[in-house]
Amino acid sequence: MIGISIAAALSLVVSMALMPPLIKLLYRFKFGQEVRDDGPEGHKTKQGTPTMGGIVIILGALVGYFGSHLVLWLLQPAATGPTASGLLVMFLFAGMGCVGFLDDFIKIYKRRSLGLRSGAKMIGQAIVGVASPTGSPSSPTGTPTPRPPPACPSCATSVPR
Repeated sequence: MIGISIAAALSLVVSMALMPPLIKLLYRFKFGQEVRDDGPEGHKTKQGTPTMGGIVIILGALVGYFGSHLVLWLLQPAATGPTASGLLVMFLFAGMGCVGFLDDFIKIYKRRSLGLRSGAKMIGQAIVGVASPTGSPSSPTGTPTPRPPPACPSCATSVPR
């Protein structure tokens, strides 16, 4: 529980500290959302709204996760490090963030409201999804996943460990 609190605090501090400078930088370089002319009139106000704010959120989450493990290790040298499932989630989070970054970058570079096409997004997400289990404990290349405990014959549920 302490690790989660440390991770949340670090993520919040990093995100709140880096978001205002990133927004100013994005405004300065005119990295803003393009709005189609045929859309609703209310969407015209969104023209130029900075995109790519997810960079800071993902960076904050990664710093929070790894920073909390570092702080716990410094306070308690016997503490365990990052878990395989935690690393898998961070990889998926960062990988999907890369697909989103590419989508926003194409919108800005081509100056249009359409970024990656739906097929390209699906391919990018599939690559991240297929690449993620190669390091997980249940993959053929990783350590084998332990078998679940046998079912209780009288109650037809699993016996708790």
